[in-house]
Amino acid sequence: MRILERVEKLTTILGNTLGQLSGWAVAVMMLLVIIEVFMRYIFNKPPLVADEFAAYLLVAVSFLGIAYTHLVNGHVRITFLVNRVSAKTAKWLRLITLILTEAFIIVMCVASYEYLAFSVMINERSPSWLNFPLKYPQATVLIGFFVFSLVMLGQIIKTAITIADKDRGDEFG
Repeated sequence: MRILERVEKLTTILGNTLGQLSGWAVAVMMLLVIIEVFMRYIFNKPPLVADEFAAYLLVAVSFLGIAYTHLVNGHVRITFLVNRVSAKTAKWLRLITLILTEAFIIVMCVASYEYLAFSVMINERSPSWLNFPLKYPQATVLIGFFVFSLVMLGQIIKTAITIADKDRGDEFG
């Protein structure tokens, strides 16, 4: 069981790290928007790159932060059923929903990989004057789903250990 617990801990560290990176991306995105507004209203010449890169950072924030959001229970949870069943049944429901979610995330990993591979193959670029390669913001989608998949796997392991180990009581995350 120690190896499984280490895997779960490693996935938590990875999710938290990407969450921090996502937070820094928000700060950079805010700085870009402030610069754009300042340049527009003071000099009447907004930098055209600010808007485009803020959009790319928004994609990065959304997908790189998804695993972290799960780790801190930031996603919407509907608990009316779980609150009405025994602790043992609740743990089993949690395990089942985690496995179903993992299956969905794996599908999204495959789809985002195929999309990124196609984008790289055709050398897809932004339609703006920057002609920025879109593989970089698209890679954040794949990275985000991949790390979310690892975090979900860690949660599955943690829940399975909790179910298997009677000494852990009713705690599950």
